[in-house]
Amino acid sequence: MRTFMSAMKTRRRISAVHLTETEDQVTKLQEVFKCFDVKPRTKTCKATVGLLEEADEMAAEFKDSPCLNAALIAAAQKVEHYEIATYTTLIEWANLLDNAEAAELLGEILEQEQTASSTLREIAEDSCNAEAEGDESADDDAPAKAKPSPMASAGRNAARAR
Repeated sequence: MRTFMSAMKTRRRISAVHLTETEDQVTKLQEVFKCFDVKPRTKTCKATVGLLEEADEMAAEFKDSPCLNAALIAAAQKVEHYEIATYTTLIEWANLLDNAEAAELLGEILEQEQTASSTLREIAEDSCNAEAEGDESADDDAPAKAKPSPMASAGRNAARAR
């Protein structure tokens, strides 16, 4: 029960921060499109969809496990790093097109993504990783279930992709 409650608390912390930032980023991206006199359109990002599907798989694999939070943090960090790479590239392109205003707006979004990544790392370091490791101080007096770590799972997934 402690693992489930901890997982819910972690997810709420992550979601609350990211929702506010996402709304702000949408507004900034609309401004970026205006900087280029282009009408925005939606497009599904297959890479992000794949990362989210992997997160769902990890959540199912580690359900009711002390590793759940660490696995969710790892999945969220993958998404953040993908976004960081995307915004870094878009800033470079805006600079190449001599559009300083767009580059600045994209830079603000990049800073938010980097902060989100740091926040996720801090959450993991403060509690989730210790729980995943089976640290008795992190989970009342209940013994940790013997499940593979998220790192082992990620390694298996990477090996399958080759």
